[in-house]
Amino acid sequence: MKIVFISDTHGKHRKADIPDGDILIHGGDVTNGRESQMLDFLNWLAELPHTYKIFIGGNMDRMLEVDSVQYHKRLPENTFYLENEGIGLEGLQIWGSPMIPRFVGAFNRKRGEELRAYWEKI
Repeated sequence: MKIVFISDTHGKHRKADIPDGDILIHGGDVTNGRESQMLDFLNWLAELPHTYKIFIGGNMDRMLEVDSVQYHKRLPENTFYLENEGIGLEGLQIWGSPMIPRFVGAFNRKRGEELRAYWEKI
């Protein structure tokens, strides 16, 4: 099984040279904060040949922190958004959490117990 991992495309996902693989994982910062970039990203994912596509929000993807439900409704087939949850695919267990220590943007949490509570779920 071949897993392709990318991140930090910041709205430039269509310019990326993505290798073939079975599972594509985008580790966050899909956008520069613009909803139009997220919507285009979801359309782009549908065009890719990978059997499964997974993405996780990044600190620039505030729209996911505010209302991820609306994006869940738009996910292409075999595409998964992970927010403090896991999924089993082809015998692999994959966990995704966008939570980070205080920085800028979305998914920031206080260091210590608050952040640890998310990460202990892994």
